[in-house]
Amino acid sequence: MATVSYTMLMTPFCLMHETATVLIGFYVVQLDIAVGPKYAIIIICAFWATVGSYEIIKRLNMARVFMGMRLKQKSVKEDTGSVPYWKRQQAGS
Repeated sequence: MATVSYTMLMTPFCLMHETATVLIGFYVVQLDIAVGPKYAIIIICAFWATVGSYEIIKRLNMARVFMGMRLKQKSVKEDTGSVPYWKRQQAGS
């Protein structure tokens, strides 16, 4: 499992969180309902919009650059050649 750099995560998360909260809040505040449900709608929608936008940003190299993240490195697959699966297991143990 890859390690997570929280400093790399914070900049896009903060930028997208503020943007999502303001955009969603602008429309929700205009609804004719009580304050409590408005607050709940804004919190829930802003959270999922932020998480969704972060997931999109972290997969696209150009968006990563705009959000101040490092470029995604291409993974190099290990060359196992023509070694059968059971022999690879034996060699590793």
